[in-house]
Amino acid sequence: MIRSAHPYFAFLLLLIPLLVFMMLYQARKRKKLLLQIADSNLIEKLLSSFSSVKDYFKSYLMLTCFIMITLALIGFEVGTKYEQVKISGVDIVFALDVSASMNAEDIKPSRLEKAKHEIATFLDQLRGDRVAMVIFAGQAFIQCPMTTDYSAVRMFLDAVTVNTTTSAGTDFAQALDVIAQAFPRKSGDESASAAGKAAVIFSDGEDHNTESYSLLENLKKQNIKIFVVGVGTTNAAPIPIYDETGAVKDFKKSNGSVITTKLEEGFVSQLASETGGAYYAASTNELEVKKIYQEISKLEKSENSDYQFTEFENRYQWFLLLAVVSLCMDLVMHRRKTIKE
Repeated sequence: MIRSAHPYFAFLLLLIPLLVFMMLYQARKRKKLLLQIADSNLIEKLLSSFSSVKDYFKSYLMLTCFIMITLALIGFEVGTKYEQVKISGVDIVFALDVSASMNAEDIKPSRLEKAKHEIATFLDQLRGDRVAMVIFAGQAFIQCPMTTDYSAVRMFLDAVTVNTTTSAGTDFAQALDVIAQAFPRKSGDESASAAGKAAVIFSDGEDHNTESYSLLENLKKQNIKIFVVGVGTTNAAPIPIYDETGAVKDFKKSNGSVITTKLEEGFVSQLASETGGAYYAASTNELEVKKIYQEISKLEKSENSDYQFTEFENRYQWFLLLAVVSLCMDLVMHRRKTIKE
C-alpha cells in the first residue's frame, strides 16, 4: 500500500507546465536577440561549437530536479508491515434502491445519484466499522460483502446504476431478507447475531410486495436496527428514460400516460421505528448522515480481526537521490559540441 505523507505539496506539480513554457520562451527570446545583433551566417560561425541539444538537455535536467524534489516533499510512504490487527466497530449494511423510480430528478441530479453521494459521505465518517452493500429493486443481492476496505465499497458504489438489476419494481421483502443475510453469524448458531448491527436503507419508499411487513419480527429478533433515508419529494415526478449519451429521450409510460412517482414514507418510516432505528428525509446539507452515524455509534461494538499495514516507510530518499543526480549532471555537462579527433 502506498500513501503520501504530505499531499499538500502536490500543488507544486501544477508549476511544471509553466516551467516548460518559460524554458521554451527563453530559448526563443535568445535566438531572437542574436538575430538582432548579427546575421544568421555570422551567428552560425560564432555558435559552431555550441550544442543546442545539450542546452535543451540541461534545461530538462533542471526540470527533472524540480519534479524529484517535489515528489520527495510529498513523501510517498510504502507499507512495510502487514499484520492481523483487532478493530472495534459496528457492522453496517448499506441498502440502495435501484428501481426505475430512482431515476426521477425531483432531487438533482437524480434520486439514485443523491443516494450514492450520501453513502459516500457516510463512508467518510467511518472508523473501523465493517460495511456491506446490498442492491435491490424487484430482486436483491449483496453487491459488496462485509469489509473494512472502504475504497472497495466506493468502487462497487460507483458502478451502480438502475440497470444493475434487471428485475422491475421494488420488493422490500427480498431486500430485507438479503440485508439480514449480509450480516455475519456466529458459528454454530444461525439465529444469533453479532453486537452492533445496523442497516441504512436509501430508497423512495415504493414497495410492490405486501409481504414486507411480515419480515419486521425477524429483523427485530436478529437485533438489526433499520435506519432509512427517504430519497425524493412528495410531489409527483416523471421517470425519465435515457439514451446512450445519458440524455433524457422520453419518460416511462403506461397505456400512453406518463408514469409518475413520489416519495412514499409510510412503510419505510414504520420499518425504521419498529426496529429501533429512525427515518430521515434526504436533505441538501446531508445532516441526516451525521445523525444516523451518531445513533449507530451508540450501539455495542464488536471486536473483529483484519489484516492491515501497520508500519509505513517514507521513500523520499529515492526521489532526493534522483534530484541530486540530475543536478550533478547539469553542473558537469557543458554546452559545447563533442569534437571527434
